[in-house]
Amino acid sequence: MPELFQVVKDPPPLGSSGLPIFCGNPSAWLGRGVYFWESFIENARKYGSTHCQSWGKQNHTKGYKIYKTIAISAFRCLNLVDGVADLRDVLDFYQKLQKKNLNKRPVRLFELLGMMRKDPVFRTAYDSVRALPDGGGLTPMYLEYTLPEDGTKARFFFTPPIQVCFWQNAPKLSMMIFVE
Repeated sequence: MPELFQVVKDPPPLGSSGLPIFCGNPSAWLGRGVYFWESFIENARKYGSTHCQSWGKQNHTKGYKIYKTIAISAFRCLNLVDGVADLRDVLDFYQKLQKKNLNKRPVRLFELLGMMRKDPVFRTAYDSVRALPDGGGLTPMYLEYTLPEDGTKARFFFTPPIQVCFWQNAPKLSMMIFVE
């Protein structure tokens, strides 16, 4: 199981009931849940420094702390990074929505996942999602190169910014350890 890093505002928001911190924002990109950065603390640092600075200025702190944990029990993760079968399931669900003409406007990922979570088969199959955000102010370390065959520019990511969000009945986590 990979190490998981959670960025927590410093001081934590009022009403927080301990670690890990639950994100209750209904439009959070993967839905409501407990968010972590997977494997690379560099992504947690970057997120904290770009998304928590104003909070820190108001409270005379750096703005965030990083905690590390490891999932010590299995979880059923919808893998949108490299899980081909899972990606096909999401695409199939989306295409069914298109046929029903329920998406008259562009559907955001959290809305699609929310609809899927209401489906009884999907709901029992997954308790979390693993995804690679696009943007979000993160610039992971990468090597840029050009393919010799056709001149196409490409990137190799050393620290892919993968996020894991536990929706409900999260697995047991090891103790949350303060890192920095």
